[in-house]
Amino acid sequence: MMHMPSLGRKLLALLCLFFAAFSTKTSLGQTIALQSGTPAVSGGNGSFTVFLPILNAGTATAQSVTVTSATLGEVAASGSLPLQLSDMASASTSFVNLVFNSTDLVAGTKYLMTIRGTYMSNGSTLGFAINRFILLGALDIFQKPANPITVTPMLDSSHAVQMLISAANGGTITATGADGSVFTLSIPQNALRSDELITMTPIATVGNIPLSGGFAAGVELQPQGLRLLLPATLTITSPTTAPVGQQWGFSYGASGGDFHIYPLDFKSAITMNILHFTGFGWGMAPSLGSTLQAAIALQAEARLEQQLAQLNQQERSRELNPNNPDTTLDPQYLENLATLLQQTYTDVVQPLLDAASGDNSFLQRAANTAISWERELELVGLAGKAPFNSESQVTQAALIKLLIQAYNDSFSRCIAPDGVPAVEVSNMLGAKRTLQLLGQNSDALFPNFNTQLAACAAGSLQLTFDSTMSGQTAAGNAGIIDTTSHVLATNIPMLFDSNKLQYFGTGPLAYDSLSGAILWDPPDTDCGSSFAGISGTIEAIGVIDLNVTPLNVKDANEVSILVSARPAVSELVVGRSIAPRVPCTTVPITVDLYTAYYIFLHAINAIQQGSNAATLPYPVFVNTPKLFDLQTTGPLGGAIVEATTLTLANP
Repeated sequence: MMHMPSLGRKLLALLCLFFAAFSTKTSLGQTIALQSGTPAVSGGNGSFTVFLPILNAGTATAQSVTVTSATLGEVAASGSLPLQLSDMASASTSFVNLVFNSTDLVAGTKYLMTIRGTYMSNGSTLGFAINRFILLGALDIFQKPANPITVTPMLDSSHAVQMLISAANGGTITATGADGSVFTLSIPQNALRSDELITMTPIATVGNIPLSGGFAAGVELQPQGLRLLLPATLTITSPTTAPVGQQWGFSYGASGGDFHIYPLDFKSAITMNILHFTGFGWGMAPSLGSTLQAAIALQAEARLEQQLAQLNQQERSRELNPNNPDTTLDPQYLENLATLLQQTYTDVVQPLLDAASGDNSFLQRAANTAISWERELELVGLAGKAPFNSESQVTQAALIKLLIQAYNDSFSRCIAPDGVPAVEVSNMLGAKRTLQLLGQNSDALFPNFNTQLAACAAGSLQLTFDSTMSGQTAAGNAGIIDTTSHVLATNIPMLFDSNKLQYFGTGPLAYDSLSGAILWDPPDTDCGSSFAGISGTIEAIGVIDLNVTPLNVKDANEVSILVSARPAVSELVVGRSIAPRVPCTTVPITVDLYTAYYIFLHAINAIQQGSNAATLPYPVFVNTPKLFDLQTTGPLGGAIVEATTLTLANP
């Protein structure tokens, strides 16, 4: 027998460790080969976490796979072992999450991790061992210092589109840019906490974009920062084309900050799944340049998106390659994806949930991050799979507890002497609606909801409506009536209806001033026509916007309300005309010019914006005056709204 030299035996042993595989043959000649994938590691506060994919690289199914022990160097894993992984078919992957006490471990040192366990095959229980070297102290993407990129987007506001999207029904909104690029945003049912006035504005150019092939097409979605509870789909069709391998999605934050590449879906069209509103688009490059490779976004969510984009790019190129008949997901892609999502949970989601348990100011970030993480698991098919199933349960339980506490804290603050009703009503509604959309029975959780809300919202908001309207209308055989109206309503109280969950109010609308002229058809001329405004009323409904900062509103200036106002005033027009050989003739008539103009132009504006609503409401922040300039021209001689100002203010 030939004896292997000692060095050769050592090298072979080391190779076995590096390949980290355990293999055995079944009675039918098939094999079971359990081996490790690429681990995700993180540490802090005296513990070190290893997330390890385990792959069955054999041809037979390993039944009832169980991890019984794990060591890192001389340190045994803490926590619940044994860990049941269930059956593992050929080419399938399971995941284990192991925590070690790092007190006696040295950062920067490689340690041998050994995982031992059992599985069933042909009725027999067999053992396995997997070895892997782990570097203690290596930083992952969420632990590295930020190195953000800022770009300068230029918007094409002339092609912006608005639509009121129903929370219950969802909806689709489409905008078309100047170059013919078409942007379609589809929002599913129950993705919004409340109805939302959404704006899509095409992007004309993006300055300083770090893609060598340049900018192709993009759109900004507003309100900026709006969060969805279910992913919407953004599809971009543009005249610009590029090979699949050179197509890169991108996103950026407010004012072009935190630019990063964004994952594209595995479709031939440019399609993105989005959970928050900001700027999105795509550009071209054969590969990521050095600037993007070195970029590390400020926000953890943007870091996750950038990593997902790089993973998706390779898999998308493979699946859309016409010469590749295999369109199933690459197991290596799933392994890398699971590792990244585990790093996100360990380094971002769990610490934020822990922070929020002691400080409500973290609740908004914690909820957004946890929900985004959960939805990402669902999108890639890892929801309900170990170890994410247990972590999802922990995350869901923590979110429910935090939202209930947030609701109770808001109610306590609201009924306090210095409570601000608009603020706490917004927080209470946001917490309750979020729980409902997470599948919880919010009525059972808050059995006294209507009573508590009524007690909280005992005060009122004040509505000021200040509107100037200029318009022309045909006056039958008389010619054209040209008027300019100014109406004013100050401090109309708007009370809260706890059953309909909206503010409502009715009050006097004063006709402050009215001027006009009648242009008679020749040969008639005017001989002293007069105009007098007749004051009336205004009705208003205000629905709190629960989508932007819905859980952590701190002052009234952060409360956004969608206001629908319906003014009702009239005018007494005394027409006086004179014609050749006919004395000055007087014809008095009462008309509703201002009201007709207002309703007509708001409806025209909604139609032009592609809205499914008869009129578009005004998004208004409490205490913040806002100017609305519709600049819409009607078909009957021309009509234009010059300026409409609404103010909502806390009393």
